[in-house]
Amino acid sequence: MSFTNGKFGLLTIRKEISPDIFYCDCACGNELHVWRSLLANDVQKDCGMCRATGRKSSGGLAGHVRYYKRKDGRPSQKHSGEYNSYMAMKQRCYHEKYDAYPRYGGRGIRVCKRWMLPRGEGFRNFIADMGIRLRGLTLDRKDPQGHYEPTNCRWSDREVQANNQRRWLYPDGVPKLECYRAMEQRIESEFEEQHPY
Repeated sequence: MSFTNGKFGLLTIRKEISPDIFYCDCACGNELHVWRSLLANDVQKDCGMCRATGRKSSGGLAGHVRYYKRKDGRPSQKHSGEYNSYMAMKQRCYHEKYDAYPRYGGRGIRVCKRWMLPRGEGFRNFIADMGIRLRGLTLDRKDPQGHYEPTNCRWSDREVQANNQRRWLYPDGVPKLECYRAMEQRIESEFEEQHPY
């Protein structure tokens, strides 16, 4: 997939601003900056306010999910890399039938309340805290014994994640997991310190 002067739906890439953000023109004349993951996963195909299609874009969840109809008429969705990481994090912690659940939710690993708020607010908070997911990176917990929370998560490459495992960090035994209530109280006090008003 070429990102140099490439065309994605009604968007045309004009230049690369950073390795994962592009300056694009829309067919309707609007100009915007678009994340690589939104283009690569076919999530964003117009500016969102485009009149060329005769309707507004059907993007959801802060523009990271696009709803569309397949050729056979069935509804479907496309997701950004950030949204895929967010949903995988929630599945690992809360869906008992998910294959990785025993290593996460089964051990007591949880997602902080801020990232679990309903109606897309949790995902918007996740994006505000984590930022853009650069190419080749995935979601990683700094402390593999810690919960999914802003101070314990980062975007990391495979090498960092391979070295950041319990078996390498704690060869003499795994330390006790922080209880969920203590984590929420700590996050709340840290947030209040950073935002006093």
